[in-house]
Amino acid sequence: MMANQSAYKNKQIFVRLFFLLLLDIGVFTIFGETTIDSLLCFYAVILFRHSTIATLLISLFFISLKHFLYFSKPIVPFLCLLLLSYLGSKTQKYLHKTTFLPHLFIILFLALEGFMIEPHLFGVTASFGCTFYKICVNLLLVAMFLKYSPKGKLGDHL
Repeated sequence: MMANQSAYKNKQIFVRLFFLLLLDIGVFTIFGETTIDSLLCFYAVILFRHSTIATLLISLFFISLKHFLYFSKPIVPFLCLLLLSYLGSKTQKYLHKTTFLPHLFIILFLALEGFMIEPHLFGVTASFGCTFYKICVNLLLVAMFLKYSPKGKLGDHL
């Protein structure tokens, strides 16, 4: 019985992540830029909601798949996310109130991506205003994910 519930939850997470991947690709196709990064926002929320390792790895896979579709180089963002995830987990151990940590994670990763990863590795340059706009839009998305997600293990309740 427990195995069936776990398999159902994993399928549900997989479907939601696939939907978020389609949303990101759709926004990229329509607007021609990566304004909304819903997979990254979802990852930031589940990272600080004591999610399971399987959920985090599936999320990282989808984020890497998205970067592969955009730039044909999935490993660099994946490594940066692993580094920030490690730093986030260490920070979470010392700070017990974690309501601002997903927001901080999004700001750090999008600033790192906008000012270091994309210009130097992918040849995509963005202005400060464009990166600031992207950070603001994704912070609102994180706030929505936090508001409409259960308080327990997010990966287990989706």
